[in-house]
Amino acid sequence: DLEPRLLWSTALAVYLDLQPKLQGRAIDLGAGVGLTCMVLMRRGADVTCTDVDDAALISSSRNAAATVADATRQNQLWRYGSLTVLRFNYSSAKEAWRDQGVVPPYDIVAMAASPQGELRKNLAIFARLFRELGRSGTHVFLEDQGHREVTCAVPPDLEASLTFAAEGLHLVDIFDPLERGLWP
Repeated sequence: DLEPRLLWSTALAVYLDLQPKLQGRAIDLGAGVGLTCMVLMRRGADVTCTDVDDAALISSSRNAAATVADATRQNQLWRYGSLTVLRFNYSSAKEAWRDQGVVPPYDIVAMAASPQGELRKNLAIFARLFRELGRSGTHVFLEDQGHREVTCAVPPDLEASLTFAAEGLHLVDIFDPLERGLWP
């Protein structure tokens, strides 16, 4: 049964693993198998790993257990943050979030493989969602394989930066993994 152990998208996880100081409370939206969550946890963040897909939730839980077991064997668990895997539909009403286990504010919001093309089309909607999940100064990390015009733009996408800034968020980066040499 290899499928649940396969990693679906690695680009954002690799990118986050190269970032300094990823601590505090983090939420990963649409976490899939949870690789990004494992990286954030290993870096010391207390992570809420979310998805709506049953197979993804099972895979995230298994991968979290394997990561914790490995850290325990290596006597490194003390360096890790915590990780909670739960079902969360980010399009649900904010009033229902607490019942789903999502308790803002978060210091880090991550979303890998956002619905292709949807990020650019719904930039303001996502910015409001991330603000509701975060607070002023929350760091947002997004991978969008359909967002090439942003990654190729010099300077970086001013519209995205300003839209997020208007919500009090710091858009750390938005990128197409292929443009960075990262395979999704």
